[in-house]
This record gives sequence, structure tokens and C-alpha cells, in this order.
Amino acid sequence: MGDAAGLALNMGITVRGMEFAMASGYMAAQTVKMAKKKKDFSASTLALYQTLLRDSFVLHDMETFRDSLEALEIPRMIGFYPQWVCRVLEEIFWIGEGPKKRTSSTVWKGVKEGLFNLAALKDLLMLRRI
Repeated sequence: MGDAAGLALNMGITVRGMEFAMASGYMAAQTVKMAKKKKDFSASTLALYQTLLRDSFVLHDMETFRDSLEALEIPRMIGFYPQWVCRVLEEIFWIGEGPKKRTSSTVWKGVKEGLFNLAALKDLLMLRRI
């Protein structure tokens, strides 16, 4: 049911949908079992599926993350930010000659170099909606 209903959610970090498909399929089966038991397959009886779905995590999550695709349309989300995180982590985990800097210093340096700008602030404000 979930796949047929298009219950897939691209959250940028992960694509969800399998749990939505399983849960909505289970709810559909519960609805059919109840309708069969009552011997009533009318629209009003089968509306239980919609109620179960609406009250479940499935539609709540779909609503919570409805704007997540907007974030994926920002080129920095799939280009700059992942590269920035990798650079900072590489610097943290790199073993070279000489003493290491504190992790907090390395992260703070990365934040100052990569995230203190208007574009990052704009992205952060947009991400608050997700």
C-alpha cells in the first residue's frame, strides 16, 4: 500500500519509505480484516484505513518533512556541506608530524572558515522548517 500510495520520503540524509510501506500495508490489512468480519466493505467502513494512517507515524512524518526536497534543491547541500564536513573530519583524524590541536579548536576553525557567511545563514534558516 505504501509504495502504491507514493509514501516515500527523501530527507536528504536518507530516503525513507520501507517502514511507511510496511506500516500502511499492515493498516490496510487490519482494515480489510475488520470489514470482512463485519461483512461490510462500504466506503465508510474502509475509511478506517485513512483514520489509521492519519493517526500513525506515517502521515505525521510525511507532514513533518514535507519541505525536505526544498533543501535538496540547494546545491550547497549536496556539494559544499558534505565536502566541508569531510575536510573538518579529515583534519581531526589526520595523524601527522607534530602535536595535534584540540578537537574543539579544529571544529571551530572549520566553522569560521566554512559556515560564517550569509549563504550558510540562509540555508540554516531554511533548514529550520524541516
